[in-house]
Amino acid sequence: VSLCPPGPHTLLLVIDLDSNTDWRSVKKHLDFLSERVWRHTIVLFTWGDTMGDTTIEQLIERGGKELQCLVEKCGNRYHVLNDKNRDDRTQVTELLEKIEDMVAGNYGLYFTTDIDQREEDRQRETEELRQREEERQKRKRLEEDWSRREEELKEKMRKTLKEEELEKEMEEEIQIQEEKIRALEEQIAELEERLREERDEGRRRELEEELRRERGERERLQREMEELREE
Repeated sequence: VSLCPPGPHTLLLVIDLDSNTDWRSVKKHLDFLSERVWRHTIVLFTWGDTMGDTTIEQLIERGGKELQCLVEKCGNRYHVLNDKNRDDRTQVTELLEKIEDMVAGNYGLYFTTDIDQREEDRQRETEELRQREEERQKRKRLEEDWSRREEELKEKMRKTLKEEELEKEMEEEIQIQEEKIRALEEQIAELEERLREERDEGRRRELEEELRRERGERERLQREMEELREE
């Protein structure tokens, strides 16, 4: 422990499955390092290829109370390496993942024999406060993001409603123009009929002038309607 100041984050308790081990002796040796050592320890079983069809859980159960107690002291953290299948890199990857999980569970604190319980509790509390603050800031950012997205959605809806209202107004305006044009066409048809029947020259000139105005008005309304449709 003293060779890696300020202290290791992880201790690997290596146990050879192919040999007889005095579990009680192993536990006593680690107890010399203080009770806190177990929080940072993972049991690493080697020569897993010797297990055959037996699972590691079955081997732990067969190992008796001493081995079971040892594994429990380590928070039931253990890993098995198959020494004959060294090309299988997933063994190492899974071990590293378990180590990372344990370090995270210890709030990133390292193990040292020099630190007393009160100092460790203080460090743990400080780390907990830091993590809670990170969570608070994360929630705040999420809430701000949600509020921003909600406002953007509302603005989009308002814009859509406004566009729909404008489109509706335009359709109504086009409908009014079409009705005016139909009315003018009926009036023009009536004037044309009257002009064909009229024999008085003075009255014919009046009808022709009125017919010219009505046709001009119809053309103007048609142009306006086309402009509305193009918009």
